[in-house]
Amino acid sequence: VAGIAITPSHRYPYCMKHTLICLSLALSHNLSAVERGFVSIFNGKNLSGWTQKGGKAQYTVKDGEIVGTAVP
Repeated sequence: VAGIAITPSHRYPYCMKHTLICLSLALSHNLSAVERGFVSIFNGKNLSGWTQKGGKAQYTVKDGEIVGTAVP
């Protein structure tokens, strides 16, 4: 539009929006590449297939996570 000067402060929202879109696309591409080769070693329910290799800690599954408790 004639007569309206675009100052750096007016360009900031456009640059920020453009940067966020590019960053989001790059991250989503990287995540999909990781998922293709991902092999889960924990089913989130129990410790089947897991064996303790030394130590005396006790392990349980709580809320889908492995929780270890130290034993003196």
